Amino acid sequence: GFGTLNGDLTNAATITVGGASATGTLNVTGNYLQTAAGSLEIEIGGLTADTQFDVLAITGSATLAGTLELSLVNGFTPLLGQTFSILTYGSLVSSPFNTENGTDLGGGLEFGLTYDPTVLLLTVQNI
Repeated sequence: GFGTLNGDLTNAATITVGGASATGTLNVTGNYLQTAAGSLEIEIGGLTADTQFDVLAITGSATLAGTLELSLVNGFTPLLGQTFSILTYGSLVSSPFNTENGTDLGGGLEFGLTYDPTVLLLTVQNI
């Protein structure tokens, strides 16, 4: 979904940011814990955060495990060097996800994931 959740969020199931086939931002004003059973679904359909690609924005700490599911929507084809800040957080407790699906873009390109202190950044790069 999208909007704002006030408080901590534990994901042991599936969170689809923005909704199925819709992009948006889910704000968490607290900490985010994704367990090994959890899945975070992020859709990318363009270069603009919220309206064209999903963002999970956490004010507190992020503890990441489980699965990250990336998918392209609206016929979007990312180009080499493009970047997407799909996850922001106050601090990163643990990373990376146990499984990262949807990183292979075909044509010799992939999403590279960079876990910085306050953002998870996707960058289109050569395999």
